Amino acid sequence: MARHPLRSPSARRDRRLAAMVAALLLGLGGLASGLAAAGAIAEDDPAPVDAPAAPSITPAPEPCSGEPPASGPCPQCTTDVPGASPYQNSLPVPSPLPGFNYVVQLVNESAATLLAGANAAHRGNASVGGPIPPPIAVLPREGTWVMQPKGAPNFGNVLTIDIPPGWEGTQCPQTNPACGADGPRFFARTGCKYDIEHNLAQCETGSCGDAYDCGQQALRDPPLASAGRAPLTIVEWTFNSQGGQGYVYPDISLVDGVSITADVQALGRHCASKPGAPTEPNWLSQNQPLAMHGVDLASPTAACRASASPAARSAR
Repeated sequence: MARHPLRSPSARRDRRLAAMVAALLLGLGGLASGLAAAGAIAEDDPAPVDAPAAPSITPAPEPCSGEPPASGPCPQCTTDVPGASPYQNSLPVPSPLPGFNYVVQLVNESAATLLAGANAAHRGNASVGGPIPPPIAVLPREGTWVMQPKGAPNFGNVLTIDIPPGWEGTQCPQTNPACGADGPRFFARTGCKYDIEHNLAQCETGSCGDAYDCGQQALRDPPLASAGRAPLTIVEWTFNSQGGQGYVYPDISLVDGVSITADVQALGRHCASKPGAPTEPNWLSQNQPLAMHGVDLASPTAACRASASPAARSAR
């Protein structure tokens, strides 16, 4: 499960997405238990002077600013996360570090040790043929990508990732649909043997060039792919989209196959509905849960959630 605070409303895949926080929940396919992970993202060393600078983006508005009933641009704010388990409600809720607008928390709710992974995302260029900003790798606040099983001491199954400003606004504009952007992606690797000191890891699912830190692959010369190898369940995010309006859109992608069950949920105080669209079925808070686990999905009576499912949460 992954969670993080967000400033703007967003959608969710497993558990909850709250104002200033977003979460991502992940679970192992075929297991009754789930995976939850959270991580903090920090920008890499400053880019060389001759590197193309990331285009500026409007800071995201605070959707639920002030004390209730004040709610900023949101018609209604809430802290409710339908279906959240007592365990999920007991997890710490992070806030973004200074200089960051979003934070994602990954939570492993399975009985297995997992390696989390994230690509080195970056924006594109609105101008056709313009320079593309360099990739930005991140590292969880905990200083590791290892996610201990659920119930580990000191929340060792949780990682916290602060989202760099360069990971915001990664959608391509209509004027340049092939802008070269690479949006944020989170995933869990299963069945891993790893050597952190030498940046090595071999996993049954999700390996990224046999590296322990997937994002660092994109910073090599020549760069290597930082995304995990299929089959792999991927949770994608667009932060502060639509020209800096603050909208946050998570998505669970199975185009590369399925390796685990995953979900996203809001954290903290967040928009109960999309501003200007009180009945938006694609809005995270109005579309929970995003995933179904532990049942035959072909069944018309399939339950919507399992008590031990994995999750990802985010907040702003």
